Amino acid sequence: MRLSKMVTLLLAGFLTFGSLNSVAATKHAKIAVIKKHQVSKTAKKSVKSTALKAKKVKKTTKSVKKKSLKELHKNTARSHYQSGVASYYADKFNGRRTANGETFSNLAMTAAHKTLPFGTLVEVTNMRNGRSVVVRVNDRGPYAHARVVDLSKAAARQLGMQHSGTAHVKLAVLNKNKKNTREVRKNS
Repeated sequence: MRLSKMVTLLLAGFLTFGSLNSVAATKHAKIAVIKKHQVSKTAKKSVKSTALKAKKVKKTTKSVKKKSLKELHKNTARSHYQSGVASYYADKFNGRRTANGETFSNLAMTAAHKTLPFGTLVEVTNMRNGRSVVVRVNDRGPYAHARVVDLSKAAARQLGMQHSGTAHVKLAVLNKNKKNTREVRKNS
């Protein structure tokens, strides 16, 4: 009997010890799961906070992007450069390459001029109605009918010359410095 009692006690001990180990293991596993959950919550909070910060940055950059070239160069000294007739690009040129390698867009505030360096900002003023717009030179031309500048459709619309097709304009160079034009493009 003694032997059977010993065997029973040993079996009971093994079963108890084994169950204690499993309880300890589950406790450690539960703690690890809880820690992971807490870490994931803080990670989600940090992701949310960075997303909110990114939205705030986008909002502030959107407000910067809304400023036109004309507003950015409001206080820049202007010197009369040239007068003549301006026209605007036809729709068939949309998407083609300009002389400086950019893709032309009729929605951008760009222009073609025969001699001004690429990137030069020019204020174009319609002599008939006094409206003006600032454009960036990114193409060469126009070569027809002794015109002085070819404008994008968006610029022509702001000058009020879209229906007539041409207008007598005055050009004033804002800057010829390419470093400044790169900074303007980054800001806008």
